[in-house]
Amino acid sequence: MEEGLAFIALFILSLVAMGWIALILYGLHLLGSSLGAQYPSLRRPWMPTALICSIGLLLACGMMLVPVDRLTRFCFGIIVWLAVVHPLLVGYWSARSKFKQDNNTVLWKRTDKWLSHWENRRDSHR
Repeated sequence: MEEGLAFIALFILSLVAMGWIALILYGLHLLGSSLGAQYPSLRRPWMPTALICSIGLLLACGMMLVPVDRLTRFCFGIIVWLAVVHPLLVGYWSARSKFKQDNNTVLWKRTDKWLSHWENRRDSHR
């Protein structure tokens, strides 16, 4: 009976931990989206990308302080770096691409409006 309760408690604890991890990753994605929406028309988008990657690298270097063997520390560092950098960059680049799509849509609507206005004006002179 005690083993069943321990299993259920660990299962609930793992669900709560996964929920918190998902919430943190979603927050990082929203942060990246807000950065991409804040500065969508930068001419050099590699600068924020490099900044985000270097911040993730600084956090991953903190994994070198874990008192385990080198390979495990290296693996923890890679996992932390990917867990921080990936949602931030996905949010950043998705916000940039959404800005470009919206910008292209507005451009084509204005072009169609201008062409229809020009054609109507040209037809009225005939």
